[in-house]
Amino acid sequence: MTRDDLHTLSTALAFAGMMLKGDKGENPTERINGFAKLIEAYCLDTSSSPENDPESIDIAIEQYKAELVAEGSAQLPNDRETLVRFYDRLLLRQIRSQQREFYSSGPASVIADRILKLVEAEIEDAETHA
Repeated sequence: MTRDDLHTLSTALAFAGMMLKGDKGENPTERINGFAKLIEAYCLDTSSSPENDPESIDIAIEQYKAELVAEGSAQLPNDRETLVRFYDRLLLRQIRSQQREFYSSGPASVIADRILKLVEAEIEDAETHA
């Protein structure tokens, strides 16, 4: 299931839940979207499938790296979803490596400010593409 699929399903579940409850309060669209985001966050947080497990992805990447070093070449997975997971995980690892000093000594207030900016950027992006 893609992230867009999860978003669509979460919205549908939120809508159905609000209708079954008979909730027709103010701003139903905002309430449905808020409820959908909670459903989506819950699903992402509790997902235990191996393809969403960073440790499983890291193990697969390390196996690929070991084969690449030992043999001089290695075969990447063929399916696009796995390639995207590899790419996402490697980007995250690269950023963590580049930001190693910040992660170890960055003040909590600076980290909080960066979180706020990233979340605001996601909100703006979601509103732009809604």
